[in-house]
Amino acid sequence: MKYFHYVVTAFLVLLPVKNFSQNLKKETYGFKSLSTGIGICSGQKNDGRLNFYIDLTTEYKKNLFSLSFSTGAEFNLFDASRDYKEFDLLYGREFKLADFFVIEAHTGIGIFNESYKDYSSDFKKMSESTIALPIKIKMLFYVSKNFALGLNPNLTLNKIDNIYSGNLVLQWKL
Repeated sequence: MKYFHYVVTAFLVLLPVKNFSQNLKKETYGFKSLSTGIGICSGQKNDGRLNFYIDLTTEYKKNLFSLSFSTGAEFNLFDASRDYKEFDLLYGREFKLADFFVIEAHTGIGIFNESYKDYSSDFKKMSESTIALPIKIKMLFYVSKNFALGLNPNLTLNKIDNIYSGNLVLQWKL
């Protein structure tokens, strides 16, 4: 868990923001939603990975700011030869097309890490990290006032392995 300290730092930064935002008007700043999804992803170096993601979105006026984590691995659950992890800070906007249908578009910057087994050197686990440019869209159908189901196509551009993924999404308004 090489990037665990990034998650802890982000949590510690966002925790006081949540307490402060409760004292402000809802239109000014506040937590908007928590989303999670599962799906499939592929890249230039490998196809057929299982993908999981989670994100926390805040809202300031009509602007969305998200902290997102994604991970994916080959379908071999016991000994995956290639997997990735990605932490992103995103900016986005929401487009309400109907009372029950919303599209959220996000882009930003992230840290992308890919690990793989090097079969040329007695199967050692190798790891590479780089900066990433994530592009994410959430198409959400609200089935109740505070819960939505949807689809989430993603593209992560980076110098190691561009990742294309599609997820089924569950989103809760906070």
